[in-house]
Amino acid sequence: MIIKRKNKINRPPVSERIYLLVFFLIFLVFGATLVYPLIWALMNAGKTGIEYIEAPFALPTSYLFQNFVKAFSNLIYNGVSFLEMYWNSIWMSTVQVVASVMSSALVAYVMSKYKFPGKKVLYAIAIFIQVVPIVGSGAAKYKFLAETGLLDNPWLYWLSWLNGFDFNFLVLLGYFNSISWGYAESAFMDGATDFQVFRRIMLPQAKGAVGALMLTTFVSVWDDYSTSLLYMKSYPTAALGIYAFRTESLYLGNSMPLMFAAIILTIVPAIVLYACSQKMILENVSVGGLKG
Repeated sequence: MIIKRKNKINRPPVSERIYLLVFFLIFLVFGATLVYPLIWALMNAGKTGIEYIEAPFALPTSYLFQNFVKAFSNLIYNGVSFLEMYWNSIWMSTVQVVASVMSSALVAYVMSKYKFPGKKVLYAIAIFIQVVPIVGSGAAKYKFLAETGLLDNPWLYWLSWLNGFDFNFLVLLGYFNSISWGYAESAFMDGATDFQVFRRIMLPQAKGAVGALMLTTFVSVWDDYSTSLLYMKSYPTAALGIYAFRTESLYLGNSMPLMFAAIILTIVPAIVLYACSQKMILENVSVGGLKG
């Protein structure tokens, strides 16, 4: 007769289970507070103006999908339609992401792999820039852009996005420090130049990190309205348009559904990009830097 022994399941102690349950409830409530405004805005985006005024927390009797189409043409700021503002958000965010991340990658690579006088001073400046509040340099930046002809100039303003010493620089510096220099030495023996080593050897090894930073940077700059409000006034973005519509919509309740539709249209690209690239971001980003 064969007696089978049941494997005991090691359950965590009661105190640990209570501890995990409390944290689960806290994060559940926190998540609900983030999702609820989105659901409420999506619900009201399909209502008529009168229906929103009479019952802002009720479900729409008939969801009006045409509100999303109307938002592109009916919401106008300084003579610019929301469709044009949406396009401005796309090209500004794309150019800013590429300029910012790639300039940071170039600076981080040089700082990581080359020795030159003043290297420590430049690193100290990069750290100092991160702790200075944005408002502290706003006036100086505006004056500089105005005197150099970059203000409200889409053909030249992108030069101001070549930061080099931003947060992306600090992250990529740690990543390049983890890449072996042996690959570069082999390439130099074959006659490769410094830029060829960076473009063909180092950058491909850091493509996961660069891609993750591009995505996170895009999500952050997509909602930026201060750039078009202060420095690119002739090219308002979708974020600035919604910021301007907010005051008008509070007094004209019939335009609130269109504003909610514009909000939903604005957040869709960021949500889609993050949802599709969440795995890549988590695989490349770790606490204090990037995983090599």
